[in-house]
Amino acid sequence: MDEMEHIWITVRMGENIRQARENSGLTQAQLAEKVNASQPQIAHYEQGGQDMPLSRLFDLASALGVTAADIFSE
Repeated sequence: MDEMEHIWITVRMGENIRQARENSGLTQAQLAEKVNASQPQIAHYEQGGQDMPLSRLFDLASALGVTAADIFSE
């Protein structure tokens, strides 16, 4: 995977996380509390500015009521 593909994937994942969070009616702070993260970390994930451990991806998906595949989808 080249740098541009990596950037595209992280940005798209961030958009999907934000959309799922908004659909669930959670604030960034509420989601952060559910996954034992900080609100700024959630903001970075949503902006596509920070890679996340695979375990965090599954925690986020579970907290948002979606699958990890939903977060990766286009």
